[in-house]
Amino acid sequence: MIIRTTRPQNRGVSLGRAARFAGGLLARELPHWACYHTPRHTRQTVAACREIGRALRLGTRQMEILLLAAWFHDTGYAITADGHEERSAGIAERFLKAEGCPNRTIERVKGCILATRMPQRPQSVLQRVLCDADLTSLGKKTFLTQNELLRQEMERREGRVIDEMAWLHRSYRFLRRHRFTTRYGRTVLEAGKQANIRRLRRLMQKWEKAGGRTA
Repeated sequence: MIIRTTRPQNRGVSLGRAARFAGGLLARELPHWACYHTPRHTRQTVAACREIGRALRLGTRQMEILLLAAWFHDTGYAITADGHEERSAGIAERFLKAEGCPNRTIERVKGCILATRMPQRPQSVLQRVLCDADLTSLGKKTFLTQNELLRQEMERREGRVIDEMAWLHRSYRFLRRHRFTTRYGRTVLEAGKQANIRRLRRLMQKWEKAGGRTA
């Protein structure tokens, strides 16, 4: 994968150029099995960052760093799934250096991207925002649909069938253990996540009553 970009003269980093570069890379080079980690997921994460960032009243410079990280946070999937966060950080670093971005900004962008590794352990405000934005689907009504796409992606990537009941239990445990780290996540997204936990519980109970058979 070759990064082609021209360093601008006396200009700051353009979010538009970053978005076009990252979006184009994902559209061209994502593997065939990627049906959850897609350009759409990246756009949703960017939108969630904007929403959370506005709610937290982040400054212009903070929003720029946050959105740069959001655009690049999954670009590593174009290379590998395992350790994709490190690859994403590397792609972002090369692009931003070519754009003439200050080293301090690059390191903050990379720090946000690396904070999305599981289990998430964000340290700064911006890292916490990106982590919550990346998992905003946990608190949305579309969670079950998104969760099924994630299961399909894992099946395609690993070349195996994931048992539906096992997946429900895995998803249930993940949501129970997960904690949003921003005030917005705890006050807005958490209620939706709790609703999704109840939905998963009902599905597991229904599955168990049916003797583990699909309806």
